[in-house]
Amino acid sequence: MNSDHLETIAKAASSGGKRLSDMDKAQGGFHSNDQNPGKARGAQSQFDRALRMAEIDDIESAVRIKQAESNMFQMRADEARQEAGGLRRIISVKCEQIDEDYECKCAKLRLDESEERRQKWFDELQALESSHHEFQKMKSRMESDVKELLLKMELAKRQFA
Repeated sequence: MNSDHLETIAKAASSGGKRLSDMDKAQGGFHSNDQNPGKARGAQSQFDRALRMAEIDDIESAVRIKQAESNMFQMRADEARQEAGGLRRIISVKCEQIDEDYECKCAKLRLDESEERRQKWFDELQALESSHHEFQKMKSRMESDVKELLLKMELAKRQFA
């Protein structure tokens, strides 16, 4: 609680007590003047006036206390609104960071998947190239074997002819 508000509440409460002591003095004067009826009426009206003034001061004191409380609660509400706004900004920044992290992780995951596909294709390509190279070697051996057989057949044909 703010010290200014506490002081205001204390002042408001203390002023009501002062009026009540004035009322007690007036009431004492009323009792002492019971012997004289004219003075009694004056004392009674003075007592009634003091009583009304004390009631008015009590009401005014209560109003000041309630106004001070109202101001204090308004300040607290304003501070809470400011804090809520600050928390909203923090949440917004955190959400943006989370979104960026998520996008980076997704991009990295896609990059990793792309790298895995590239590696798979590269391995397949190497296997195909190796197979093709083996095929070429076998083809050239077969061609040379066929040529050799053709030459042998030609020689055998010449020998029998």
